[in-house]
This record gives sequence, C-alpha cells and structure tokens, in this order.
Amino acid sequence: MSVMPAEVYYPYQIGVVMPRGEEVYEVVIVAEEKQGMFVKLLEVMSRHYVNLYGTFTRTNLVSDTFIAHVIGDFKKADASARQIQEELSKLPLVRSVKMEKKDNMPFGRFLFPVMIASEIRASLLPVDALTEWESRLLQENSKKAVIELSRPLGLSLYTSFRRYLPWADKTIFVSAAEDALRALGWGIFKLDFAGKRNEKVRVTVRQPIFSEQEGVKQSYGVVGITAGLLEGITGMRLELQGEPTYSAVTKEMKFELACKFPASGRSP
Repeated sequence: MSVMPAEVYYPYQIGVVMPRGEEVYEVVIVAEEKQGMFVKLLEVMSRHYVNLYGTFTRTNLVSDTFIAHVIGDFKKADASARQIQEELSKLPLVRSVKMEKKDNMPFGRFLFPVMIASEIRASLLPVDALTEWESRLLQENSKKAVIELSRPLGLSLYTSFRRYLPWADKTIFVSAAEDALRALGWGIFKLDFAGKRNEKVRVTVRQPIFSEQEGVKQSYGVVGITAGLLEGITGMRLELQGEPTYSAVTKEMKFELACKFPASGRSP
C-alpha cells in the first residue's frame, strides 16, 4: 500500500513577478565566487535600510562566478539607489551591478533564459494553458493517443537528467525522478514497484498539476509523461492498466502502469 510522505511543502515561487512598492528595484550582481561574498552584498543593503523582498543566487562553475538577483524596496533607504549601486560596484571581486526601478512592471528584466540545473533550458506555462491543451487534444484524439503524445516528454526528461546521474542505479534514479517531477510542478509523486521483475508500477500523485483547476479530474498527459520517464529508467515500455482515479477530497491521482514488452533497443 502506497503511503504518501508526510512532509510539509511550500510554494516554489519563480522570481519573475515583482512585488508592488514605490521604490522597488531589481538588482543583478555578478561577482567572483568566494565564501562569504553574498553576505557582504546583503550587508551593504542592510546597512542602508533596503527592505529585501527576495533573493536568488546561481553559481557559474565555468567562469567561477555567481549571480545574485535581489528584489528590494529602497523607499526607506538612507541613500539613493544609484549611490548604493556604486558602493556595491566598488566591493572587491564584484564584476558588475545592474539595477532597474520596476515602476509596477510585473516581470524581471535581467534573467534569461530559464534553466533547470545549469545546462537545461526550460519554458514556463500556466497550468490552465496545459489543461486546456490536453482538453483540446482529447476532443480529437483517444485517451491512448494523448498518453502516447506525452510519453516522449517523459523520455526526454530521462535523457536530460541522466547525464547528471551517470553513476546512479535504478533505485536512486527512481527517487531522483520523484524529486524532479515535484520540482518541475507536476505533483508529489510516489512510485511503488511490484511484480517478480518489478514490471508493475503503482503511481500516486498528490496535488497533481490539475488539482487547482475547476472541473478538471484527470490528466492523461501526466500518465504519459510518467510512463515515458519510467521507460527510460527501467528499459520497459509501461502501459496504463484500467483508468486513473482522482479524489478531490485528498487531491490524489492514482493509476497503475505495467510492462507489455521491452522498449525498443533497451533491456529491462
């Protein structure tokens, strides 16, 4: 019996929407990677009474630098934004400081493209766009066809992430797949293998991608993506058994996949 994890999760808010305020600035700082450097940047802003709404950092291992993305309200600061920019620029190891007042502009200007890890470019779409896309597909195609259209997406996820874990065995990669699907917003997955050759997989998805959409009770796209990802991991082509179920009370989607035959060119 599958038991979903009891952990409490928190929304992962991608830093593209700016908070409202009279003197809100987006700040991007590029500096050489060195322990304690990010703290020094924050100390400058704290000393000048900048109210920070959010921070994000990313290390570039190739150039040995890191990027600090900061959203702050300078309304109560004891110096102008440009003076603080100049002070930050003069810090040792800082290569550049860019600032822009948002003036109620809803999106950040300086961060592009969206990346998964450090190499995989991604694109973000609202969930209602994806559910509408699947709804239109179902109007003209069978459920099986929607699953097959979605399966390559799961296989591509496997291919993309496999290079980060070339040493991992199936057990480790299944756990990594659950983490990846959750981190990418598809839901909180639990993958339970059964059968003599682990040829059956019972899938439970808590808060699946459609769970907040009114009137949407299933996603065969989720089934297809899961089947494709597991095909990459196991080398077995997994097919949906029966119909998925969804409880609006527990917000859990459940379905079972089973192997019909080995995937082409792969061994289970």
